[in-house]
Amino acid sequence: MARVSPFRAVRPKPELSTQVAAPPYDVVSLEEARNLAEDNPHSFLR
Repeated sequence: MARVSPFRAVRPKPELSTQVAAPPYDVVSLEEARNLAEDNPHSFLR
């Protein structure tokens, strides 16, 4: 059986939350995701 250990969550700084947030993966195409992440180094889409 696999052992699952707890880990700390990754949470952005509150002031970066709007830059990090991304739409759900199933509503954007690959091209749209690339465009959203292109100029945003904080995006989770990177």
